[in-house]
Amino acid sequence: MATTVPELLLDIDPNGAGTDLVIEGGDLKLDHGLRTLILCSLFSDARAPEGLLPDSSENQNPRGYWADRPGARYGSLLWLHDREAVTPELASDVGRRAQDALQWLVDRGIARSVTVAASITAPDRIDLEVAIARGSVARFQSLWDAELAPVELNGARVRILTR
Repeated sequence: MATTVPELLLDIDPNGAGTDLVIEGGDLKLDHGLRTLILCSLFSDARAPEGLLPDSSENQNPRGYWADRPGARYGSLLWLHDREAVTPELASDVGRRAQDALQWLVDRGIARSVTVAASITAPDRIDLEVAIARGSVARFQSLWDAELAPVELNGARVRILTR
């Protein structure tokens, strides 16, 4: 069975100050599973497509990775909603954007399916629950072997289904 190259493990600061590399015993800790891939997919800024930023916006910076190409976007567009009031419509849009950000897992065969549910859990908070079902491509199976327990990413609950 082919193995995958581990990523450096990222974790979210418990105070919500961002992400950082995890150091354990003086060494950078490695992630042999899906945690860092999911974290980067959801919480890295994707470049906003042309025309998506409102004309009235003071800042017309599309953010994201400058080398994104059509059909191969890195990250998510969740950042577009940073300053919006939390409403049921926003929760629905956040869920759709998170689903879009993780679709590459299905497209590459890492996952059979990805399902995202967004729910308002406080007046100023939307939580995501992401269910990811194991894919069948053999070279990615080691990613699943390392991820057996649910992962809590600062309010974004990621439940990995291995059925």
